[in-house]
Formats: sequence, structure tokens, C-alpha cells
Amino acid sequence: MRFSYSWLRDYLETNETPERIGEVLTDLGLEIESLINPKTRLMDLTVGEILSFDKHPNADKLQVCRVKTSDNTLNIICGAPNVKTGMKVVVAKPGNFIPGLNITLKKSEIRGVQSDGMMCSEKELEISDEHDGIIELPKDTEVGTLYSSLVDENKICFEIAITPNRPDALGVFGIARDLAARGVGVLKVAKHETFEEDFVSNQSIELDESVKGKECPFFVGRSLKNVRNGESPQWLKQRLKSIGLKPISALVDITNYITFDRGRPLHVFDADKIIGNLKVRKSVAGEKFHALDEKIYNLEEGMTVIVDDKEIISLGGIIGGLNSSVSSETKNVLLEAAYFEPISIASTGRKLKINSDARYRFERGIDPSFTIPGNTIATKMILDICGGSASKLIIAGGDPKPNKEVFFNPQKVNDLIGIKINFEDQKSILTSLGFIVDDHKKKIIVKVPSWRPDIHGEADLVEEIARVSSLANLPSTPLYRDAPGVMKPILTRKQSREGVAKRICASLGYVECVSYSFLDEFASRKFNSGKDEVLLSNPISSEMTNMRNSIVPGLIRIIERNQARGTSDMALFELGQCFLSNKVGDESSEISGVLIGNNYSNSLYKNTRIYDVFDIKRDLIELLNAMGLGFEKLKMSRDTPHFLHSGRSAKLSLGSKCIAIYGEISPLFLKDFSIKGRVNCFTVFLENIPISKNKKISRNPLIINTLQAVERDFSFMVDQRSEYENIKQAIFSLKNDLIEQVTIFDVFSGKEELETEKKSLSVRVKIQPKSATLKDHEIDKICKEIIGVVGSKVGGLLRG
Repeated sequence: MRFSYSWLRDYLETNETPERIGEVLTDLGLEIESLINPKTRLMDLTVGEILSFDKHPNADKLQVCRVKTSDNTLNIICGAPNVKTGMKVVVAKPGNFIPGLNITLKKSEIRGVQSDGMMCSEKELEISDEHDGIIELPKDTEVGTLYSSLVDENKICFEIAITPNRPDALGVFGIARDLAARGVGVLKVAKHETFEEDFVSNQSIELDESVKGKECPFFVGRSLKNVRNGESPQWLKQRLKSIGLKPISALVDITNYITFDRGRPLHVFDADKIIGNLKVRKSVAGEKFHALDEKIYNLEEGMTVIVDDKEIISLGGIIGGLNSSVSSETKNVLLEAAYFEPISIASTGRKLKINSDARYRFERGIDPSFTIPGNTIATKMILDICGGSASKLIIAGGDPKPNKEVFFNPQKVNDLIGIKINFEDQKSILTSLGFIVDDHKKKIIVKVPSWRPDIHGEADLVEEIARVSSLANLPSTPLYRDAPGVMKPILTRKQSREGVAKRICASLGYVECVSYSFLDEFASRKFNSGKDEVLLSNPISSEMTNMRNSIVPGLIRIIERNQARGTSDMALFELGQCFLSNKVGDESSEISGVLIGNNYSNSLYKNTRIYDVFDIKRDLIELLNAMGLGFEKLKMSRDTPHFLHSGRSAKLSLGSKCIAIYGEISPLFLKDFSIKGRVNCFTVFLENIPISKNKKISRNPLIINTLQAVERDFSFMVDQRSEYENIKQAIFSLKNDLIEQVTIFDVFSGKEELETEKKSLSVRVKIQPKSATLKDHEIDKICKEIIGVVGSKVGGLLRG
């Protein structure tokens, strides 16, 4: 919402500076996004006078001007088309800052001629977008006057962020009311407009039964004859320009003015282009509508439209029709002010992707009781500016006057907010905001004004009192502590573990991603592997229709977008919730990481190679170790999801619970995505990792054994499909504390082995004595146990 300082002062009698008003607005919850005050940025610029000008000797479109200033006469080169002798201009000298160009001016030479300054346009000073010529000041302006003292208050503009629950602040009058309630000024009550109603209109308006009860319960129109739709007066054009609107014609400018002045959208039809009478109804699927933006829209079933006897002439509450629009030839008009239901407006606008100032206000909820007053104010302005005569009101439906009352306990302010405010001050605040407080009964009843649809209960009233009195008055109170000393950790052990997981991934070189918990339908189905999809009933876009069942597809989409922008080497991770069904609580906490590209950028001193499955495995082992789960404790299997490569992936389990999966995503699977290169990934299911019962935060001491370790090599003939992991698990199943490590060092498949569908798999076993050096017979015993268990569990025979 944008408005000028002078516009605000139409309704607020105040001497506060724009900067102070900006601070108060933010404190009231109407956060200032920008404050453009040319006076503070143009302090050094002064008024000069063009004494003469000559054509630049080396440029056809430039003039060399002699400009008189308070100090001396300057030579300034200018290309503006409106340069003339005796013209009073805004002069910037070397060292002055030009906000529109974001530069500090210096002396410069242009085509061989030195320029000692600059004559400024409004765009260069960020006053407006006008840049066709330099600023021309009144002839009686004295040379040397500071330009900042001449800047009109219309040039001082505020832009504030309006939350969806505050439609009353979408008009300048509503903002002034909030400021007056705070005490920074006195609210000027708008005078009641009066004029003669000269005739009864022959135009009728009908509300169809399909909209009468909800979508459009109230419609007010008024006919005006013999109007002159010329240019708007200067004051009105300046108001609209100050907020970035382009003046079009008097009739259109008046409706735009009322929209921003009072938060009341209106529309004006050319009455001579209306065929027959008007009717408000719901659209039929397939109907077409030619809008003011010159686009033709295909309407769906159930959209609120205004029609005449021939065609649709307006999309109710959103945008008017081109065929019934006013022009400079317009003589007779119909002024419309209606109340449209917010949800239907929001739904229609979203489906048709139409954004307008009217839609922005209607979908948030305008004041239904201001329908007739809004029409009256606009009618008076049209009569004053365009002339003509006005009819009596044409009314269809009934004014949906809200009659909301809330029981209020003044003690709730202190109970909920912690600020002590006496009841008289509370009553004064509510009254100044338009509430009616009835405290003559045992229970205090507060009547909610029609322009505040966001007030539903007692807590909302407390919030109003708190924000107007200022939350800055909330006393600083330290949090209650049961006992002195160091407080116990606030985070749960689960939360702490998630923090550790993220820190470890970051330390390994991964970049954290934070994305939506939604997926597009295609990615969800590709990764879902036949499971039930969790669909959103009201998705925010077509690319966010499903709740994610895995974090990996979201990371895949991120890789796609980054590769499209030229990034090829990526290490990414994300921690979040995944949703297994639409039942409450049926979700899991997961952390996933992906690797793609090369391990190093091109370098003279380092050999680069493509990331492979062993890189992702290494990082996964580091992550699991940091969370207190040793890799050697886990069982490895090939039971992996369908999107992973069957020969380059694995599943890690602890008992019956899946702890993690890792591997390379199948190249065949990636063909459906715009990705170049191999993608390796891991996913850790955090909720399946048991939390250690050991609550001590210190590390276990480092124990270095002084006894010599013994290593023995074993070569087993095993089936071609047997894997090293099977042998490793079999050896550790002995649960012998002296067996410390098992590693593979050779795999051999010769002609003889291939004929028997066997292979030779060699492992090295590290045996670490604990208390005394092992004797030969003790080592032999362990070796026999190893050979025996591999034979019984894997079917491996020791090679001779």
C-alpha cells in the first residue's frame, strides 16, 4: 500500500515528521517497506537559471548551457529537449549525490567540451518516472534556493506492508485512523457529501438467486447523464502519480482515487454501451470475457459475473470489460459499488491469474457498510469534476451489515500481554479505532465495526489495545528459573541429534538446502514406488501438488535448476519431515545428501575424478559415527529402493529397522530428469537410530594397546553371488572381542572358477590381544573358528 504524506494529511491533522510517522506505523503493525523523502536526499541541490545555450560543436543532440548559480556561472552540457533561455532549473554541482543514478557527480568532458555540473529530471531525483526533460521551476523562484525546500509533500511517499487480516488499512483514511488512535495526530472526520438527485434511472439491476445469498448480496448503482470525461484536475493527477498510477481520464481516475483513499473499489460503465438491464450471476463453463487488459478469458463454472442482455461486461470485483469501458466520448455512465464475497473473488482471481487493485481488496474483505457512502462520495466527485446530473440510487439486495459483538474482560490485557493498562485507556483506544464499548452492564460488550472482519474474539481486542499502546511498553522481565546455576538443556535429545547431523554434513562440505515439503506429481510418482500418494486438496501451484515421501526428489529438482544455470559440481543435503500417508503423525524425520560432478575443480596440482558410490559411503559412515552408531554394527543388504542402481547401492539395517540407504541413482531412472552426470545419494532415517542411554557428554578415553596385533589372510572359494559383506558379518558373528577388523584385499575369478560358478575372495583379519601376547595355539584356534563359521554361514571353502 503506497500513499503520499500530503494525502495522509487530508485525514490526519499532525505536525509529526514523515520519519516519525514511519516509525509509528511500523510499531502499529503496518510495517514500512520504504519511505521516499526527497527533502532529505536533495539537500545540496540548488536552483539555477539558464542564461544562454549553444549547440554542442561535436554532437547534434546536445547543447552547451551557461547556467547561473548562487556562486558563479557554470557550463553544463545537456541533451533535454525542453531547454530554453531564462528557464529555472535544478542544478547539481560536482560532489553532489544523484539518487536516481546512484552516483556522486564529477566534472567530466563530453565530446571534447567540459561540463561543470548537471541539470536534473524528476526521474534522476527519484521524484517520479518522468525523464523526457529537465525539471522546469516557476519563473519567480530565486536562484540559489535549496531545491529541497520546494519539494511538494506529494513527493514524500510511504509504502507499507499490509497483512491479509487488515483490509481496513488498504485506504488512506484507515491508516490515518490508526495513527490518530496512537496519538500522533487528530483524525479529520470526512464531511457528508450532498447533491441533487435529479431523476430516476431507467436502468435496473437483478441479483440471480445463485449469488444473492453469498457471492454478491448487495449491489448499488447510480446513473449519471451528460458528463464530460476529460483530463482530471492537477491535484488528482498528482495524487495518483505519487503512488505510481498513471492518470487515464477523470472518470477512471476518480474510481482509482476512491479505491486508495477509502479502500472501496468502484467501477464505472459507459451506459450507452450497455444493452438492456444488468444482472449479476454465476458464469457458465466455456463463456468468454473480453477484459480491460485487452485479454480474452475462458471462464469456468461458478465465477461471479455482471452481464447485460448481450454479454458479460464485468468480472465482479476483479476487472471490468473492454466493451463497456468509458472513453473520451462517454456522456452517460453507470457507477457501480457492490459487495462481493472474499473467497469467491480470491478463487476466481487465482484461476484466471488476474491481479488488480480491486481483487486485492475484495479478497481480503472490504467494509460492506461503506457500499452506499462509497458510491455517494464518487458521485459527488464526478459531478464536481465532470459535471452532469445524477439519478437516485439503484439498489439490489440488502446491506450485509455485520452485527458482531464480543464480551470483553479488561484484565485479559495484562493476563495475555503483560502490560497494565487501566480500563479508561483501553476504552479510549477501542473507541478511537471505531469500536463501540458498552460498559453499563455487568459484562462489558464491545461492538465490532464493519471494517474489521479480522476481529473474532476477546484475544483480538487485546491485540488491538496492545499494538496501539505499543508493545515497546512491555516491561523486560527475565525468564523464571527454578534454581540458580546452569540451566538444563532445552533441546530434546532428538533435536540435538538433528543439529549434530546437520553440522557433520556441513563439515563434510555439503551445502544445506531448505525447500518446501511439496513435490510435483511426476516426481512424487517416480520415487513413490507404488505407495499411496499424499495429495494436497488446495496446492499453491501445479508444481507442489503432493506431500513429499522422500527428500531425494526435492534435491534432484535442485540439481536440475543449478545445472541449468551452469553449476555442475554439487554436494547438497537437507533434513526434514517426509509424509507416509495423510494420517496425523504418519511421518518420519530424514536427512538426505547428494553428490554430483567432480571431487575437485580443474586444477594443475590435483587429479580430478567423478564422485562415485564410495564417496557417498565414506560420508555416510562419518555421519553415522557422529551419531554414535558404528558402521560395523550394521547389516548391509541389497534390498534398496527401485530408483537406486541395483549393483551400486546398499541398505544398512540394525535388527529389523532400516537405518540408511545409499548408492548411485540409476541412470535409466534419471533419463526422465534434465540431469547430466552420475548422482550418488544417501538417506538416514533418524527416528530408527536408537538414542544412547548414556547421558554423559564427555568422550570415551582414547585407549592405545601396547601389544602387537596379529593379521591373518584367508582366501575362500565362494559362490559367484556371495559378497564380501556376507563373510564379514559371519566372522563378526563369532562375537570374539579379539577380532578387531576385517578387510577385503582381493577378488579373483579364473577359468576354473568361472566353470564352477565360483570365485576366490580374500580377506585380512586383524586380531588384537588385550591383556597378553597371543600364543600360536590361541591364534590357530581363532583361525579355525573363522574358517568354520564362513563355511557354515556362507558356504566358503578355504583355498589350498
